Amino acid sequence: FPALCMGVEGFIMGGPGNFSPKACKDMFDGFKKGDAESVRACYMHHATFWKELYQSLPYPMAMPQIKAVMEIAGVCERWVHRPVKPVTDGDMKIVERLLKKYEIEV
Repeated sequence: FPALCMGVEGFIMGGPGNFSPKACKDMFDGFKKGDAESVRACYMHHATFWKELYQSLPYPMAMPQIKAVMEIAGVCERWVHRPVKPVTDGDMKIVERLLKKYEIEV
């Protein structure tokens, strides 16, 4: 949303674009139609989820959490290359809880 407000006409949204592409596309399309208020609300909802997902688990970068969500979505497995460690089974329960808490569709 901030990039769109600054005039960006297309974007690839890293992690979120991988595990919730529909929401990202809906935000892009809504903004292009002039519905900035609704898009802002959607963005802020998702940004709150992303922040909690990325910062509440003990991983030095977001890749393990992104891969965990993608595993839940059935896209791939959660393994990552060393030195990064994959999300543990216990932390997968936290990821699942966050998806439900924020009603994020993957």
